[in-house]
Amino acid sequence: MNARSQRLAPLQAGQDGHGVLLAEEVAAWLRGEGDMVIATMGRSVPLVVQLGVLAHARLARLQDLGRYGRRGSVRRAWGTEMAQLAGDIARLCRSQEELNRLQADVLVPLELDVAAGRRDFARREDAIAYLRGRIHPRPPQARSSSTT
Repeated sequence: MNARSQRLAPLQAGQDGHGVLLAEEVAAWLRGEGDMVIATMGRSVPLVVQLGVLAHARLARLQDLGRYGRRGSVRRAWGTEMAQLAGDIARLCRSQEELNRLQADVLVPLELDVAAGRRDFARREDAIAYLRGRIHPRPPQARSSSTT
């Protein structure tokens, strides 16, 4: 067995259930629900997990985070400003297709950079400011006016 196979062996489904558990966690992450267990425990959700939610959640999930950002449980887990950012992203995108584009162009690359240690934010507020600088309303398309 080569070194790669040895590293991946514990991840195989059926071996002590670890593979199944990992698969469930990955599936939750890719649905934008990687924060749920942490939040239900009343703990603050780490930035990289929040970025994972922003990068993978459906539009309705981001709308809910924005809507409930001032409630105690969301405020403690997410912080009001990050929850408001989630809501702002949902309002900006207005459709799942627009959100998918924003996630692919901005949010997933940032999530991967932070997870890999290529980008680091000293504070959550720095990440919010960084994202706000890259996520902004598209200017309205100019209407062509024909003068005859």
